[in-house]
Amino acid sequence: MHTGARPALFLIYQDLVDGNAKSTGRNTVNADTQLVKVPSPGPPSRLLSYHNWIHLNPGDRVVVQRTGCAPEHGTVDDVGEDASYFWVWIDGQGRTLIFHGDGWVIHKLLH
Repeated sequence: MHTGARPALFLIYQDLVDGNAKSTGRNTVNADTQLVKVPSPGPPSRLLSYHNWIHLNPGDRVVVQRTGCAPEHGTVDDVGEDASYFWVWIDGQGRTLIFHGDGWVIHKLLH
């Protein structure tokens, strides 16, 4: 069972980012370090335009994103007869109605 991509770990020199690093001579810099998690690319997906919502089925895994918000993973619960809307269970949250015209971007995860 695929549980999602694990974050990659990178060592970041925070003082270099902030511009507070002090040169100590030839090709060396004193800088504080900070370990940060950077998300790896997720599983492959396909962008679905509204006209392709007809191909969604209950149980499909999707990534939904409303304009100005972070993307969220979820599972399609139900699709309207005309496919102008569908319900999705957002992982760790609740059920959300996705309606054509509300500004959602939908990606169907490919297994």
